[in-house]
Amino acid sequence: MRKNLNYKGIALSRLKGNWGRALLASLVVALLAGTSVNGTAAGAAIDTYTSWLNISNYAPIASPIGSYLNPVLNFINNLLPKPLILSVLPRMFLVSILVSLAWTLISAAVALGHHRYYIGLVIGETPKFHTLFSRFHILLKACGLLLYITLLMLVWYLPTVVATILSTTVFAGLTQAVWMAAWGILIGLLRVASLIFVIIAGMRYSMASCLMAQYPHKGIRECVRDSATLMRGKKGKLFGLRLSFLGWGLLAILTAGIGLLWLTPYMNAANAAFYLDITGQWPKEPDGEDAAPLEPDLQQA
Repeated sequence: MRKNLNYKGIALSRLKGNWGRALLASLVVALLAGTSVNGTAAGAAIDTYTSWLNISNYAPIASPIGSYLNPVLNFINNLLPKPLILSVLPRMFLVSILVSLAWTLISAAVALGHHRYYIGLVIGETPKFHTLFSRFHILLKACGLLLYITLLMLVWYLPTVVATILSTTVFAGLTQAVWMAAWGILIGLLRVASLIFVIIAGMRYSMASCLMAQYPHKGIRECVRDSATLMRGKKGKLFGLRLSFLGWGLLAILTAGIGLLWLTPYMNAANAAFYLDITGQWPKEPDGEDAAPLEPDLQQA
């Protein structure tokens, strides 16, 4: 495998002359999908589903459009009589669910298009803006991949939950002072363990979205299985690559987040370079020659 400097170097090389398009692409993805800097929609989806439970006088719309509509709904809530609000609450809740589902589907598909955009950029293609929307024909499968990975992440977190429940039974016979001290130590250790488990799981399945983005004919389980195979022995490498952007991230925060507009494409391109390296598609240096083939035999990776 190549070094992190190689991934960052080719990322900057490919972004040269393409910063404007890359900035626009990342900004549009952030507005449409609310995705993370790595292009995944897991965080947006989790927010969507948990928001369904936070129902007061109406169901908050968990999507980018919700930031515009929820103030309007708040105004209506304060203006209209309570009986009238309660009569329309079921319909508003249904509309909220439908809008949340729609934005979850959109975020999943756009995230795959975002991955495909940077894979093409790093491999030497001329980036095209419409690539962001090139995976809408597998909208349901993209959302299925998102949900499947979320479930797998929860499975990795399950041992921590079970251990917490068992510890309650074990410490039940101790005095309150001793119990509280032991419980605090245990919870701290379990949180560290859960964080490690989640990081390992995240690295294990991190390439599934890239695989589906590049090979839309692949199935959900096939992408997850191939990601686990590709990342065997490489999780620490990817973690180190992402950790290496920490300093830039802190500097970007000091600029009131404006620096993230440039940092996000840089990180996405470096992530795409890592993916191309472990799948045997490392592109040639930009010297006028053709880029590496886009369709390798992953079974040899």
